[in-house]
Formats: sequence, structure tokens, C-alpha cells
Amino acid sequence: MENLKINIYPETATEVITHTSLAKLKKQPEYFQSKYFANGVYALEMAKRLIKNESMKKIFHCIDLDLPCYIIPVQQEEKNGYNVIPLGLAYCIRLRFGFKIVKNIYRTKGFPNTGVSLRERACNNIRFDGMIPESGAQYILVDDNYTTGKTIKSLADHVTSQGGIVACITTISASRYGKQFKPANYQLSNLQKIPNFKYQLIKLYGSTEEKLTGAQIQSFIFQSNKYR
Repeated sequence: MENLKINIYPETATEVITHTSLAKLKKQPEYFQSKYFANGVYALEMAKRLIKNESMKKIFHCIDLDLPCYIIPVQQEEKNGYNVIPLGLAYCIRLRFGFKIVKNIYRTKGFPNTGVSLRERACNNIRFDGMIPESGAQYILVDDNYTTGKTIKSLADHVTSQGGIVACITTISASRYGKQFKPANYQLSNLQKIPNFKYQLIKLYGSTEEKLTGAQIQSFIFQSNKYR
């Protein structure tokens, strides 16, 4: 794992801002075409229907209007990457607030996380390439669903390594491990109760709790309790 400066995100990025449940997202008639066949029209139509005004207000309240702000959706290396749901949500944010979308940053390493196990997610070496437009500017990171947060964490590290500020993170939905990006105190407390947890974290993630998301820690706790 790269030795980047991490866990330096503002309090506005502590928790992922979501709009609906994963179950509801998957029930949408446009989901399959948007998720697997790069149908951008369907993705935007679906995102417009699912976004919540309350969540959009939360996004806006994370932004310092005295600083420039951009939106970065999670994208595959190919420009017609199969999952365009993040781009659909990004366009909704742009339409609402006028922030520009950064389209030159792509995930160039790592396999898709959809449908894989927690262990496979943990071993997935994700990398993003592409330059941010401005150092010192704010960035809204966008994905379709927040599971353990490894993908969005890799993107956040990529942005901050270039001097960008991760102002907030938003996804349409989140999975069972919660919305915590920064580990919560209760998660760290529960982690302490697991025997040899630091060794196990290093073995699984290649890192200790200081460099993991709250959802990664929660998934680790869930699996540890499951087999105890």
C-alpha cells in the first residue's frame, strides 16, 4: 500500500451521503443497463428519480463557497466503462449546483468489486490515474454504492496526494456495513475486543486501522464475530 497522507479529510467527509437503499436502487428498471452496459441516458434518468433533496442539501453544506469545487465520479479506465451510474449522479449534482465534472480520472488497476467476497475486495489492488484540475480545490467524490469504501478511499487518496481537498463523498446507496468513511469511535472500540486484530488487519488489508475506512473496519468486525 502506498505511503500517502491519509485520514486528513475534513469533518464533512466523515460519513458518506446517500440517497436511497441498495435494494431500491437495484429495483429500478434502468439499473441493469446503467450498471453493466454504459447507458448514460438511463443512468441520468434513474439518478434524477432517486436523489433526495435532503441529501443534496447535505452535499451543498459541505462546500466552502470561497473555494473552487469539482465533482469526480468513479470511472473505469475505458471511457465507455460499463458502470455509468456514478456519472449519472455526478450530472445531477452538476445540474443542481453548477460544479464542473472531472472526466480525466479513471480507475486503471483492480477488478470490479460487484459480486465479489469481502476477502476478494480486501485483496483488490485499486489504482486511479489522471490529474486533478486544481490543487487546493474541493472535490465531491461520487460512486453508485458504498460497501467497504476501498474504491472511494483509493480515489480520495489519489486526490489528496495531488493537493486536492475531499469535501464530501456521496453515493446513491450504501450496503450493510454503514456509511462511515472515517472510522467512528464505537467501531475502533469494538475492534479492540477482537484478539490479535492488528495482525489480522495487516494480513487481510495490508494495513492497520489508521488507514482503513469505517466500513472496512465494520466488515472486518462482522466477519470476526461471525466465526467466533
